[in-house]
Amino acid sequence: MANYLVTYDLNKTGQNYDGLIGAIKKFTWYGVLKSAWLIKSTSSAAEISKYLLPHIDKNDRLLVCEINSNRDGWLDQAAWDFLKK
Repeated sequence: MANYLVTYDLNKTGQNYDGLIGAIKKFTWYGVLKSAWLIKSTSSAAEISKYLLPHIDKNDRLLVCEINSNRDGWLDQAAWDFLKK
């Protein structure tokens, strides 16, 4: 199972995040920043993106990328523990 970073910008004023967040929460997840989530999946980044795209508008932005062992940052310990599992 791989670790992925899912991040997005919903650009429409008053955009409802509930559908997108609900779709993200179908995975094993950890909310790391306001619009950034860590997820675990056996799917590819392209498959995850395709699954999430129906929950955003055409003017929004979505990035799904696999996180390997070359990572660093300033996060709480729970986020690092999530990535290590």
